[in-house]
Order: sequence, then structure tokens, then C-alpha cells
Amino acid sequence: MKKKIVTIQDIITDFNSSIFVIAEIGINHEGSLERCISLIDDAVEAGADAVKLQTINPDLNYCKGSESYKIFKSAELSKKNTIRIFKYCKKKKIKIFSTIGDLETLEWIKIQEPFAYKISSGLLNNIPFIEEVFKLNKPVFLSTGLANRNDLNSLDFLIKKYKKTNISILHCVSIYPTPTKYLDLNSISLLKKKFSCPIGYSDHSIDKNIPIFAVMAGAKVIEKHFTFDNQRVGFDHKLSFNKYQFKSMVKKIRKYEKSLSSNDLIKLKERQRLIFSRCIVAKKKIKKNEILTDQNIIIKRPNNFQDRGAEPFQFNSFIGKKINKDICKDDPIRERDIYEKKN
Repeated sequence: MKKKIVTIQDIITDFNSSIFVIAEIGINHEGSLERCISLIDDAVEAGADAVKLQTINPDLNYCKGSESYKIFKSAELSKKNTIRIFKYCKKKKIKIFSTIGDLETLEWIKIQEPFAYKISSGLLNNIPFIEEVFKLNKPVFLSTGLANRNDLNSLDFLIKKYKKTNISILHCVSIYPTPTKYLDLNSISLLKKKFSCPIGYSDHSIDKNIPIFAVMAGAKVIEKHFTFDNQRVGFDHKLSFNKYQFKSMVKKIRKYEKSLSSNDLIKLKERQRLIFSRCIVAKKKIKKNEILTDQNIIIKRPNNFQDRGAEPFQFNSFIGKKINKDICKDDPIRERDIYEKKN
């Protein structure tokens, strides 16, 4: 039997309203297995839909003299411990995936069955690598923080070439941390116009409101760095949310989602309309067989919404007709209360 391909739409359970929230642990575990597992547990408790690591082999991704090499080398999880983490998440039914930068790492990570893959901004121009990831038919999240127009056009070409539907493209800015004036959240709508897939936002700011603003700008995926202490020096701690900040962010996102739509709104709106909208009632006491004029009928809010008069648009059609019963002041006047023909 052919295995069903999981799409981003499958991950985002309600594509029209539900925001998929990713806790980007990255290398904030600082190379510690125990700390990584603790961060995963905290992220799930804080409301994350998925957790993400950065499984980067420094020797295959960065030149030894670079700052990136030093940082990733100092926080490198062993292959054995990384496998343990994936097994832990599988046992706990936690969605886990990772940013991977080379084919060698990809080969052993795919055996761990991550639910998705992440292509970081720094890898977006690595076309051969992206093609290998696309061939796996797993959901893919791609960040655009370093992308120029040619990179986006190449990505568009690859998506069409491999007929990828299970992807999400994330707007981000690769400045750590990102000042507010450089966030450019309008890019979310621009990416929506270019790509037919869920557009998200990967946040590198330190402002707790920015992920919420991104959701308001149309992001369907939010990726936010996660840490045990954002006062800690080094790595991505400074631009990360701790457990309580992340939980607050998720709570606000869910509250925003709730404010967007309501299944009960139509019924509630109709009831409120009956209570507060106007209808035709008697302006004064009207006797049976009296002719209706603008002197004895009026449009008002009724005393009892369950006993309403006719709608205001019928007012002119009532003029000149006879009433077929006595009507007290402010009582409703309906079609059944008048004779069919005018006098």
C-alpha cells in the first residue's frame, strides 16, 4: 500500500484558522541531552505544536575559522543523543523535526522519521540539497531571511518541478536580534501572492508582540526560538522566549484565532437583530376596518422581539389598506392583520 503523503494542510488541522506554532530549540540546549529533553517538555507544556532542533554538523557546514563553526561545535549533540531525543519524542507523540545542512546528516536523520524538515535561510541557495529534501516527500518549512529575488524564483521553480504541496514558506529577517524597523511583515502578503502554500513567520526579534502582529499580517505558521533562560549569554538565548513568554504568546494567538470566527455568530446575530431592529407597529390605537396611513402606523423597536411586526420595507405597501382587527398603540402590525386589497 502506498503511504499517504502528509501535507502542511494536514499538520495545520484547520487551515482556515489554526496557526501552527513551532518552538525552535535550535542549539539552546548547549549540547546537553538532559537540557534538550527538558526544553522539549517545557515547549509542549507551553503550547507548542512542534519542536525543532538544529542538527548541524559543524565540520560539514562551516569553515573552522568561522564564528558559526565555534558556536555550533560548542553546542553539538552527539548522533547517539540526537537519536535518543527523536525516540523520546516519538514515544511521547511529540512532533519533532530539525534543520539539517548536509546530505550525510540527512541520511541518518531521515531514519528517525521526523515529521518534517526545515531549510534555513542560509541553505536556501543550496539547490542540490533542497532537491534531495524535496525527494523525501515529507513536509518542508523554508525560511527566506537571506533570499533575494533569484532565490525565490529558483524555489518557485523547484516547487513546481517536484510538484510540492506539503511545504510552508516562512518570512524572516536574518538579523539577530531583529530591530522592529527591519521586520517587514508586509513580506508575508507578498509571499502569499507568489507561492500557493501556507506562509509563516520565523521570529528573531525580542518584542513579545511581534509574533502576534505576524499572525495578524496573515502568518499561518509561527516559529519562535525557545530557551530555559533568555538572560543567558550566547547561542540564541537573547532572542528566545522562555517557557512563560512562549505560553503567553500561544495564548494570545489562540485568542486571536477565536476572535476571527464563530460557528454560533449567525444564530446570535439573528437573535440580536430580532431584539434591536425596527418593525411596523401601531402609532396609536387603530379600530377594525380603519385605513392605515402614516398617521396611525410607525416604525419602532418592538416591546417583544418574539411578537414582531412586519419589516420596515413593507411600510409603504401597508398604506391605504384596512386593518382587520382592533390594534392597541405599539402593538405589532403584520401582513395577516390587514386585508389583502387596498380600499
